[in-house]
Amino acid sequence: MKNLAPFRVHGSLTLVFVFLIVSSFIAGMDSMGEERTIIVSSDGSRDFNTIQEALDNAIDGDTILVEEGTYTESIVVDKQITIIAGNGNGSTLIDGGGSGAVVSITVPNVIISGFEIGNSGEDEAGIAIHADDVEVNDNICSDNTIGILVNGSGARVVGNDCSNNSGTGIKVQSSSGAVLSRNICLMNKNFGIHVEESDNITLEENNCNVSNYGVYVRESDRMIIRNNVCDSNYDHGFFISSSDYSTISGNTGTNNVNGIFLSHSSNNLLSGNFNSGNQEGILLSNAPDNSLMNNICTDNQDGIHIEISERNFLRGNNCSNNAAAGIHMSDDASSNQLESNMITGNGERGVYIRSSSSHNILNNNTISHSKFGIRVVHDSKNNSARFNNIFGNSEFGIYVGAVDGTMNASHTWWGDETGPYHDADNPGAVGDNVTDHVEFSPWAERRINRNPIAVMHEAPDIKEKIEEGEKIRFSGEGEDDGEIVRYVWSSSIDGEIYNGTEPSFTTSNLSGGDHIISLRVQDDCGAWSESVTTTIKVEDKEDRGYFTVVLVVLVVVIIAMLAVYQFMVQSDSEDNKDKETAAGKSDESGNATAKDSPKIAEQPPKAKDADFGDEPKGE
Repeated sequence: MKNLAPFRVHGSLTLVFVFLIVSSFIAGMDSMGEERTIIVSSDGSRDFNTIQEALDNAIDGDTILVEEGTYTESIVVDKQITIIAGNGNGSTLIDGGGSGAVVSITVPNVIISGFEIGNSGEDEAGIAIHADDVEVNDNICSDNTIGILVNGSGARVVGNDCSNNSGTGIKVQSSSGAVLSRNICLMNKNFGIHVEESDNITLEENNCNVSNYGVYVRESDRMIIRNNVCDSNYDHGFFISSSDYSTISGNTGTNNVNGIFLSHSSNNLLSGNFNSGNQEGILLSNAPDNSLMNNICTDNQDGIHIEISERNFLRGNNCSNNAAAGIHMSDDASSNQLESNMITGNGERGVYIRSSSSHNILNNNTISHSKFGIRVVHDSKNNSARFNNIFGNSEFGIYVGAVDGTMNASHTWWGDETGPYHDADNPGAVGDNVTDHVEFSPWAERRINRNPIAVMHEAPDIKEKIEEGEKIRFSGEGEDDGEIVRYVWSSSIDGEIYNGTEPSFTTSNLSGGDHIISLRVQDDCGAWSESVTTTIKVEDKEDRGYFTVVLVVLVVVIIAMLAVYQFMVQSDSEDNKDKETAAGKSDESGNATAKDSPKIAEQPPKAKDADFGDEPKGE
């Protein structure tokens, strides 16, 4: 007889295991069942005919689906739920009736998406967020005082159209960690986006056009303002006041009074911004200790204007083709450093230093093809301009006024090996003219090579996350006073991924992981730029398949254990049948013998050693 004890033990464990899995699944289904979908229809054909009534009857975790139509009501969201417009295309309107906020959110973890929301009360918002971790996506918020008000931490405001409001498109007040991305804020009376007394706010890829101010930031530190567009605003494109330690990068400010205006702010980085068609491309006022790097400021009145500001560092900026000055320093703008900037083709002055602006240092810049390369006037003393390329300027390479001290301009290339022309000190030269009070000797006899500057185009060519094996196109360029001859791209994981003469290339060979991608460029004089970087996450195929593999293995194990259990049950059943058959034959044999033999008194059956788990057999 087979010993079935091991099978019975394993079978019992299998039953327990299967019971646990089924119980967990049922519990999960019960939990899911608690999260209901409530449908609202304005004609009363669904669960409720007003959104507020649905909210009053909802519980945390519910979803309210609102069918298209007009709902004239103001609602208060005081439960952690999701509210979605049925069509999600603005055909579901919540009309606040001109009183109060149209939608007030007072609890965290709420999502509202796809509505048109308008007609708030005076000084009120279409959507007013007064809680943390709220998501507001893909809504149209117009005809309010404020389209969306954020007064809570961790909000995500994405893809909304907040245009044509009587005050502001989106306002962030006394908040932290909010992300405003891909919103459209057009033709608002005051501000496209307004951030006040908040920290760690991210503004990314928003369009803020044709308002008084495009983006207005005040008393808000450690912000990220990147890849936004502010065009044709009546005052400033980006106005940032009393705000420190922020990064303002990749933005476009066009056709405003000022593209970017930084006031009473310090320790900020302005990089890779494009400003054109403004009165001032970038204006710094009472703004010390900031860094301006790799910005393009062209076709403005002034490319960059620094006033009443000290110790700013300008490197790698292209300030060309501006009507008045490429870079303008005025009103005690002192101790600023200009290095490796391209300042060419400006109408009046390449660099204009005036009104007691002193101790500024200009090194390794290219300053050419303006009326004045550098003009220093109005009691501005102790400035220096060494190791620059100053040539092709029609009036003077450097003009220093009589009361402005002496400018040290030695080791500079003046457009010719004979040096700058000075009627007394260098009358035989054919380089740019210089006035008195310019120390130009010794001069460079050939052009000083300015190190090139690498520029990486992050959007739309580079995405933040791709899948392993997916093709991705990298694109960049180099800025130089000569010619860029080589582009080298590298990955922190895969090493060098491109080395060639083309500014762009495509690859599908990036390994899985978090890459730091860097670009360097080389000019025709052999000089290399510093690296510029971006980050990309490549999702590993093996990581994506991990949970699938685990699930498959789990299913196989369960099937195998069930098969073992089924085999045990079947074997047990067959063994019992064999016992019953044997017992039946024994009974028949015993009966036949009893008829032929003397009758013997019946004895109680002798106990047998039972198999583990056997049921005792009756007579």
